[in-house]
Amino acid sequence: MMQVLLRRCVDSARCLPSAFVLIVLGPMGTATVQAQNQTQKDKDQELAVLRREVESLRKAVAELTLETKKLQAAVAKMQQKLEKKPSPQELEKVLQAYEVLLKLLKEPAKKAQVYQDIGRVQVRRNRFKEAEAAFRQAVTIQKQQVSDFPKVAEHLRNLARSLHELGRLCITTGRLEEADQMLGQALSHRQKLLELDRPDRVDILRELAENYHDLADMLRQVGRPKESADANRRAQEFQKKWEELRKRSDR
Repeated sequence: MMQVLLRRCVDSARCLPSAFVLIVLGPMGTATVQAQNQTQKDKDQELAVLRREVESLRKAVAELTLETKKLQAAVAKMQQKLEKKPSPQELEKVLQAYEVLLKLLKEPAKKAQVYQDIGRVQVRRNRFKEAEAAFRQAVTIQKQQVSDFPKVAEHLRNLARSLHELGRLCITTGRLEEADQMLGQALSHRQKLLELDRPDRVDILRELAENYHDLADMLRQVGRPKESADANRRAQEFQKKWEELRKRSDR
């Protein structure tokens, strides 16, 4: 009972002058209040330090985000140069920028896009082994994205692009059977996208036309002329649909 009363007195005495506490509670009570006050002060100091650290971290993240955006803008300008005939030195600079960007980016979809871009640059440098490694990195990430977010059609479209790039690379390196598999998977994904009636339908039609064109080329090389002709016919059909839809959307 005495302990309960003492605890209540201590709780009530926290806001009282120390002289008054000494008179009412005696030396033992004063020591208890002082210890509790010190504990509260320590907690307040720890909380203040934590808040400063959180604020510092927030600023660091903001600065990092800004630097990432600046780098992305710089890379975009470099990509415009790639539309022409860049020098080996320019291609090397682009690759270096991509490598830095990969370390800064956290979103899997964006990292996959960078791997895809790296693959394209490596193809232009005739570094086919490095290009394939980059494309396969993109495919691995994008397959996981499709699995985790099956309702996000953009992930499926990005996966189809990477598979198409791999298929083209396999044609270039003479692995036609593997090219057949990659191009077939890309076509399957794009057909699914076409059924969704997406706003980017015009772009999907163009990609399907290119996909069938590359498939026709591969089938011709392996001595399957009838299948090659069928694929070429399909390429022309999608090309025509793409041109018609593009004209309507431009009006």
